[in-house]
Amino acid sequence: MMDADLGRWLPTYRWIADLLGLDPAADAAAAEALDDLLEEHGRVDPGEVEERLGGGPVVVLGNGPSAGRDLGRGVVGGGVPVVAADGAAAEALRAGLVPEVVVTDLDGDPDILEAAGRAGSILVVHAHGDNLGRLRSLVPRLAPCLGTTQAAPVGGVRNFGGFTDGDRAAHLAAAAGADGIILAGMDLAGVSRHDEESGKDLGRKFLKLEVAARLLADLAAEVRVATLTGWGREIPGVERVGSLWEAISIWREGRWR
Repeated sequence: MMDADLGRWLPTYRWIADLLGLDPAADAAAAEALDDLLEEHGRVDPGEVEERLGGGPVVVLGNGPSAGRDLGRGVVGGGVPVVAADGAAAEALRAGLVPEVVVTDLDGDPDILEAAGRAGSILVVHAHGDNLGRLRSLVPRLAPCLGTTQAAPVGGVRNFGGFTDGDRAAHLAAAAGADGIILAGMDLAGVSRHDEESGKDLGRKFLKLEVAARLLADLAAEVRVATLTGWGREIPGVERVGSLWEAISIWREGRWR
């Protein structure tokens, strides 16, 4: 798996840092700390992610309000590997579906992450300046993991592109060689019950959804991306479809717009 082209990514990262008031030095320090933790407690080889996701279509399940409904559009029982974004793993597990990969910055329920890991999911843990404490407390419990950063890669901690758990999951799938990405639970226009109940800054959350939409549009200019979510934000280059198999049929028949 190739890291993101830093010549293209770093200007985007600087825009995100300015928009959200991020501290790039803190992000870099968190990446170094994560690398040390994984060296001690165990890391996953990126080749394992390629083996699970490369060569065919991949569903990326976000934690938006539509996640549960979208799972019913052919994802459960569809035989297509799923990458879940953090708390979306709970929706998948409740539906009897074990994600191949769960992408998280550890702000969700650690019990769900642990349950997904026990069931066979690869956990991809993201370091940033605001989650250093969670990295130190949870990585020993969840390892082995694959580590990622939004800053420059360090040691075994990689940067495949993306910023929020959802769009970062899509970038991860693309880097692993997925032949098309089908978004689910990715309406990017509303917040989950977890976000509302956890006391998050919802204004900041909506800014992050703006970032996710831009990064998904950038990705859609390079790989085929469709969405099962029938409402919410329009993303340039991302086609709405009614089911998983509709997306696959469009691609097989060469009808991609």
